[in-house]
Amino acid sequence: MPSLQDLLAAKGAPAMPPQGQQAMPQQPMQGGNPLAQLAPQQQQPPPPPPAPTHAQTVAAVHYFGQIKQAMRPVLDDPNLGSKNIRPKLLDQFSKLIASKTLTLPEIMKAIKSLPDDPIQQKSFVENIYQANDKAQMLVLGHHAMGPQAQPGQEPEQWSPDNHQDQMAGLMQQYGGQR
Repeated sequence: MPSLQDLLAAKGAPAMPPQGQQAMPQQPMQGGNPLAQLAPQQQQPPPPPPAPTHAQTVAAVHYFGQIKQAMRPVLDDPNLGSKNIRPKLLDQFSKLIASKTLTLPEIMKAIKSLPDDPIQQKSFVENIYQANDKAQMLVLGHHAMGPQAQPGQEPEQWSPDNHQDQMAGLMQQYGGQR
């Protein structure tokens, strides 16, 4: 015959302490399920994306490098932070469109948040440069941590012709869009 303690445990009620002992305070159960308390501890983060291929890594280094290269003259401008640099920045953005590094919609989205204040413009340009530098380093790090090509196995090569395909694959792999 089950004891009172067994019946209470089966109903989800806290167990009664043996005689002569004080009950330990219990944390409230979520939804009456004692396993629910353990569930958050057992959840694992999603696995990281697979390492980028050699060609994807070269494409990313090229892509982020071109954006950084376009921002360098703006960062080096002595007027940055004291005068409006919008015309110089727009000129650099147009070069990124001409080189097919960025699209017009991407540029328009960026320009939408370009501030009028020269000090804020400086921060805006610095943020673009730093974000692309960080992204470049992140991709290089992920590639270095990934599996290396086997001897005799030639990795897929990057070329200007397959650059867009490599970047699209990379962006899909990282769950983003260009």
